[in-house]
Amino acid sequence: NLGLGILGDPTDGSRQNDVIMLGASVARALTEDFEVVGELQGQADLRSGRTPPGTESRGVLRFGARLTRGTVRMDAALVTGLTVRDPSWGLTMGATYVWDAFVIP
Repeated sequence: NLGLGILGDPTDGSRQNDVIMLGASVARALTEDFEVVGELQGQADLRSGRTPPGTESRGVLRFGARLTRGTVRMDAALVTGLTVRDPSWGLTMGATYVWDAFVIP
């Protein structure tokens, strides 16, 4: 994914900072129920000069695994930041319940 973010300056309502927002992910199934996953997500500041707070270049890399059992998916990943503003490391976990919300005749 690639996009343009128009972020407001929280200290001056009449200013903004335009950033390139990006994301990429991969998933590789090792078995029918288990896969390894990875993701790169961030934003690149294009401004020269003083950058408004909160609109700086940022980036996070995640690497983990996903386990599927019936209609439940569980995932966990290690997270590492790519800039000095990002967390040095972390852990993320999640669960998803999948169902058919609508059936089209």
